[in-house]
Order: sequence, then C-alpha cells, then structure tokens
Amino acid sequence: MTIDKEARNSIKEAIKSLVGRKISLTRERREYKLETRGSVNESTRLAFFENIDYDRATHKHDIRHGLLLYGYIRGRDYKQLEPKVREDNDPSASDICLFGDKHGELALRQTDLSSWLAGGASPHKRKRPQDTEEAA
Repeated sequence: MTIDKEARNSIKEAIKSLVGRKISLTRERREYKLETRGSVNESTRLAFFENIDYDRATHKHDIRHGLLLYGYIRGRDYKQLEPKVREDNDPSASDICLFGDKHGELALRQTDLSSWLAGGASPHKRKRPQDTEEAA
C-alpha cells in the first residue's frame, strides 16, 4: 500500500495549520492575561482560561497524532519518533486513523497502526539503496 504525495502534503498542511492555531491561542492567552490583570473579575478570567486551555489541549492532541501519522506513512519507527513515553500517555491508534481519514482521506487499518505502535515496522518503510547493498 502506497500513500501518494498529495495525501502526505495535505496531512503536512493540516499539521502546520494546527500548530499555527495553537501558537495564536497561546499568544491570545498571554495577552489576555496581561491586559486583564486587576481590571476584570476573577470568574470571567477563569472562564476565558478554561475555554482557551481546552482548545489548546485539543490542538496538542491532534498535532501529536498527526505527527505520528506522518511518521507512520513516511516509514519511521514509532520508538524513533517518541523514544520516551509515560505509560498513561500512549497514543491512540483510532485517533491516528481518524486524523488520516479527516485530513488526508486515508483509509488506514487500525490493526496495522496498533502493531506499529507496539514496535512493529511500518508497511510504508522505504527500501534505501544502502539497505539492499548490505543484504547482498
């Protein structure tokens, strides 16, 4: 199964736009924090921070799964992308599939992604010229 360049580019652009949106939310949060200190009641400020922090967390989640998907279709090993991960912070294969379906119109199998996350090789791994010379 090969992934065409157009799908890879659309995933890359989706990741870039999510990162840009998260950066703008962070800047908006910082500016609001500085502007409203002492001038707005505390409950209004807390409501703003709750909403913006929820949006930022959602974007972080999507960015992580998008980057994992991009690494998967590029043939990278999962442990190369995330060498250290806490036990309670494992990525979700279903979320990676959803990201691919939403942004790249990719129909990926969740079982392939689960085995990749467990340490298996990506089916999209490319053969490099030096790999074939070493085998010979």
